[in-house]
Amino acid sequence: MAAFGGAAWNAPTGTPLSDLSLLQETVHDASGGHMPDTLIMDFAVLRTISKNPEVRSVINSTGGSL
Repeated sequence: MAAFGGAAWNAPTGTPLSDLSLLQETVHDASGGHMPDTLIMDFAVLRTISKNPEVRSVINSTGGSL
């Protein structure tokens, strides 16, 4: 699975949340200040990133709610 950052999001070293944050900043800067607040993704992508260690640590630290 392709990723915005350096590692694929299904890799243990992938950082999907950090990558999405960087993408959000990139869109903000390129659009003259518009801060995107919505992400539409395929269920397969959601299933993949939900298994990622970075995402799991956030889910576990928030009691299962994002």
